[in-house]
Amino acid sequence: NFREKEPAKPVEQPKQQTESLFTDLGVRLDRLNADHKAVKYVESRQIPKEKFSSFYYCSDFSRILQSFGREGQKEDRLVIPFYDEAGELVGVQGRSFQECKDSLRYITLKREGCESLWYNLDKINPRETVFVTEGPIDSMFIPNAVAMQGAKWIDELPEKIRKSNVVFIFDNEPRNQEVVNIIGKYIDAGRNVVIWPEDINKKDINDIVKVYGIPTMLKLVINNVYSGLKAKMRYTYWKRV
Repeated sequence: NFREKEPAKPVEQPKQQTESLFTDLGVRLDRLNADHKAVKYVESRQIPKEKFSSFYYCSDFSRILQSFGREGQKEDRLVIPFYDEAGELVGVQGRSFQECKDSLRYITLKREGCESLWYNLDKINPRETVFVTEGPIDSMFIPNAVAMQGAKWIDELPEKIRKSNVVFIFDNEPRNQEVVNIIGKYIDAGRNVVIWPEDINKKDINDIVKVYGIPTMLKLVINNVYSGLKAKMRYTYWKRV
């Protein structure tokens, strides 16, 4: 952490401890210069500036891997931390700056004993509608949203949002059988799901934002929440598109 080179200030000590509970995540993006590659990458995804503090830039991700008992090559990555309901760091995701296969593009690490990772769970308001997306970056474009890490979604929601009005937003991939099956499963379970209009051919929330902007994407989400019989009808049509 570059701040460790500065003279120690007693009032800053508690803050440092909460930022690097079991590993040094790197430098937070809102503290980097505007021309830094990590800042430019996040800007290219059109992520709102107020979310920059949710990312870290790590110049050597192998150090983070070692703290989880894993080995890897020295490379820089964009780091997204995951916190539990109490705000304790329980996992991290490292995003490569290189275009590579999905398995290497993202490296996800979680604390031993932690079954699943939920992004932004510590910040959402359970009394308002909670939106669940497939990835952390997609959740950053929607107010009061969380993301569950991993393709295998669980039926058991975290305690914090178990009684909330929850809307699930899956990727817009009618030709991806895994996504189609998952959406069908959640409709059968009586969940609220977003089924994208047939004239929207972008894969996910971020891709839709890049083309249509955040306000239009939010309208698409709000206007296409379905459950029950209506969801089954829309789903049947959507997966044939």
